[in-house]
Amino acid sequence: MRKDVAVLMVLWVMCIPYATFICASATPNKLDTLKAFLRKKILYDEYVPIDSVICWSENILPVIKTNNRNDENYFLLQLQLANAYTLRGDISLAIDRARLMYEEAKETEYEFGIAVANQAIGDAYTIANQCDKALDSYQDALKELNHLSQQHPYRIQLLLKISNALQRKGQLEKAQKTLHDIEQTLQKQPDYATSFFANIEKANYAISHGHLSKAYLKEAAAYLHNMDSIYRIHPEKFYCFHLKYTTAAYYRAMGNWNRMYWNKALQLYEELRQEYTVNKQSAYYRWITQETIYLYKIQGKSMAACLLYQELYSTVDTLTAEGYVRQINILRAKYQIDQMEIASREEHNKFITGILTGSILLVFIFIIITIMLRKQRQEIALSTQKLEHLRTNAENATSAKSVFLSNMSHEIRTPLNALSGFSSLLTEENLDNETRRQCNEVILQNSELLLKLINDVIDLSSLEFGENTILYQQI
Repeated sequence: MRKDVAVLMVLWVMCIPYATFICASATPNKLDTLKAFLRKKILYDEYVPIDSVICWSENILPVIKTNNRNDENYFLLQLQLANAYTLRGDISLAIDRARLMYEEAKETEYEFGIAVANQAIGDAYTIANQCDKALDSYQDALKELNHLSQQHPYRIQLLLKISNALQRKGQLEKAQKTLHDIEQTLQKQPDYATSFFANIEKANYAISHGHLSKAYLKEAAAYLHNMDSIYRIHPEKFYCFHLKYTTAAYYRAMGNWNRMYWNKALQLYEELRQEYTVNKQSAYYRWITQETIYLYKIQGKSMAACLLYQELYSTVDTLTAEGYVRQINILRAKYQIDQMEIASREEHNKFITGILTGSILLVFIFIIITIMLRKQRQEIALSTQKLEHLRTNAENATSAKSVFLSNMSHEIRTPLNALSGFSSLLTEENLDNETRRQCNEVILQNSELLLKLINDVIDLSSLEFGENTILYQQI
């Protein structure tokens, strides 16, 4: 007996390293599988159920956290885990995961992590049928992501969430604009998984208008065909559920025009209910049952609707549901408080920046005014010099004119005296002819001299006013 125990212990000791090696080698494969799920936008497949995804994520995330928390895949894997909790019906765990995501992203000030955490909060609000708050969370997530880049690849995922929330609220015009933005983004960045879920949102939009015209339902049928084409190329179980669920909604809308389609819708809903009846707390089972209840109601099958309602909500504790909403509200309030602190800090920074900008502007204006005053002072000094120079020139000119007039008066007075004197002599009768002749010659000479002086004065005046020019020639 003791030998058997000893042998077992030896075998156990030998198996421990081997088992550890197997687990260690399997972890990368699990991580690769989870990353592949992220690329495909799925939470499970035919071989990996939702419980395995949760188990793997809970084991792998702590390892990634120790290596690199500021990694997009780390937060996307956390979001994947939160959505897996929600799908399984563990809403409280999903909310706790969203809280952890936000706290870690806030601690490291990682904007992408904050955006993804807000998306997780929005998903929790969506499950709790709080569409208004869900939309606010998704829009906050988009705002955080835009701080990184307006063209971030993850932006389209948030637009899909926003479109869904808008349609749930009945804001169809805004939802249509968001769908148009999604379509433009897909043209630039084609992706089959994103295209699949974009077609779901477009089909839902068309189905919501199906009671108005069959043309909308034809559009919905075209979107369903696109989804089916993608599913045939990529036959994922996750896609299959959404394809059937959306097709059933299409049949329900077609029933408004032809009631035979309501039977097809009931058949699809019943098929899905049987597939997911294992866990009646799961989100899928609740969605399917709610749609079936609504279909029974519009068909007038009130008793069948009541039975299903009792089955769905018999185990649901209203206080627990309110507790979920309270948890989400607490998390949301924490985010809003942080945002208010950030906004207050930004306002303070803007105030300081405004003061600095104003101070710099005042200094700049002061410098400009100083330069202008200095320039004006220089111009005034230059003008004063010019005026002084002009005054001196004017004084010199006046003095020159005075000297000129003094000289001219003397020059003019000389021939005038001669003219006056010899003219008075000619009046005497006792002068002989020779004397008279000489007096006439003197009068003629002085007359010519006086005429020449007057002409010179006139020429000088003309030169001063620019009426004549001086011609220089060799003599």
